[in-house]
Amino acid sequence: MYWNFHGSGQGRGDLMPICKAHVVVKPDDGALIVGRGTEIPLDWKDGKHPSGGAPGAHLMSARTQAVFNKVPTAAEVATLKIGAPKPSQACQICSGDVKVYGKSDGSFDAKTVFEVKGKFYLNAQSVVVLTTDGKFAFRNPPIFLHGSDDANAEVQVHAEVS
Repeated sequence: MYWNFHGSGQGRGDLMPICKAHVVVKPDDGALIVGRGTEIPLDWKDGKHPSGGAPGAHLMSARTQAVFNKVPTAAEVATLKIGAPKPSQACQICSGDVKVYGKSDGSFDAKTVFEVKGKFYLNAQSVVVLTTDGKFAFRNPPIFLHGSDDANAEVQVHAEVS
C-alpha cells in the first residue's frame, strides 16, 4: 500500500492502490483516472467534484437508491437506466401514461417499477459515493463486458459504448 498519513513526504506515480475501493480523481475537471492514466469524464452529482491540488485517491462505495418519490412523467421515466421484468402483481397506479408497480402502501423505493408503452423500468440508480465525506457522487456506469473472451463479446462491446 502507498498511503502516507504523515505531514510530509511525496507520492509515487509508479505505484497503484492495492485496494480496489479507491478512485483517483483529477481535481481540475473531475475526470476519473484509471489504469496508467486513462481519463474518463464523469457527470458528477450537482456538478461538484473534489478539487484543488494534485490528482487524489478517494475511498468510495457504490449504492443503489430510488430516483423518484412520486409518479414521474413518461419523459422522466425515459431517464432511468435499469430495466425490469414485467411485475407479477397488478399495478398500484394504472391510469395515465405511467403505470406504477410497487408497495401496497403507495410509497416509492428502489424496487418500484414503472411501465411506459409496455416497457418496464426500475426506480433505481447506482451511484458511486466518495466516502471521505459523502458529498461527492457520480452515476455508476453499467459494465456489459468483463473480458474479450466473454460470450457475445462483440454485442457487449456495442452495449457498453452506446
